[in-house]
Amino acid sequence: HYPDASMTIVIMQGNADNSLTEALELAGEESLEGACTELQPGNALPISSTGTPLPCYKLMFPCTMEGSGDDAECHADAHTAIWEIDTTGYNNIAVFAQHFPIEFEREMHYLKGPGGEDIEPIAEHPESTRSKRWGAAIGAAFIVMVCTLVGVVFLAPVFAKLQSEHESLVTVLASAFAAGALLAAAFYLMLYEATHLIAITDDRTEAEASAWWGSATLLGFVSPFLLESIISFIVGKAKPEERKDPEAANESPTPSRSRKVRVLSGVLLGDFLHNLVDGFFIGAAFANCDTSMAWTITAATVYHELAQEISDYLVLTNKDQGDLKPFMALGLNFLSG
Repeated sequence: HYPDASMTIVIMQGNADNSLTEALELAGEESLEGACTELQPGNALPISSTGTPLPCYKLMFPCTMEGSGDDAECHADAHTAIWEIDTTGYNNIAVFAQHFPIEFEREMHYLKGPGGEDIEPIAEHPESTRSKRWGAAIGAAFIVMVCTLVGVVFLAPVFAKLQSEHESLVTVLASAFAAGALLAAAFYLMLYEATHLIAITDDRTEAEASAWWGSATLLGFVSPFLLESIISFIVGKAKPEERKDPEAANESPTPSRSRKVRVLSGVLLGDFLHNLVDGFFIGAAFANCDTSMAWTITAATVYHELAQEISDYLVLTNKDQGDLKPFMALGLNFLSG
């Protein structure tokens, strides 16, 4: 939803020192009070340089008004609305508008550079105040933790029973699904989204951009090996597992201490970083999105956290891997979040 169906705006040459003088402010206010030319998305938004007052423009958003009075909102008919600003020959510009542009933000920043990078104003007047819903964000994070813990308590025994009855089948299917989910998230989401953060700009050459992206990708591949090297240095190399009773051929071997440390450190450290990033996403959602979208992101976090925490629980309590008691596994899993 847009807060309004249109927004009047005027862009003019700014002061060399980026200051807001009385003369500049007066020129902007006079322009906004005049008749403004309507501009549909896709058109160029000119920088006003001649005329008294300077010409202003009315940006027409692709939306349909719903409701009335203070509850009126404009329901978006398109995902984005774009107007290009040609700043060739200008070192700085001053923008006067009917609304703060952040009111029309959702998934993208309101001002982008040629390479897709975000552009922030040097100064704003009056200063933009974005409501910080700390209480809602903290409450959402707490709800995610509680829902996940309760879900694991009730669902984990069911999956554990299923695993004990069909261990080979469950292990193969679960491992295949986990590997596929990780690869899909990496190649279809994370690697592509990362390209938005390395746009080629005046300050970043193509070589620098590719170096950042390539180095970060390779670091993701080698991180598990680095973690394994650190653990091996601390607890020693993994030793062959020994059975509790050599005469019991069907009895599962007891996992060595080094193997348990490897499993516990991998699961709990990964869970900690995973939940830390989830917290960033929830906080960003309540800081930058509307309430409905923020709670939608919270719900999505609960769903995927539930599946992941159940998997962690099964690994931590498996006698061949973590070999922890159920209450200990639940406690460590909760603390890592």
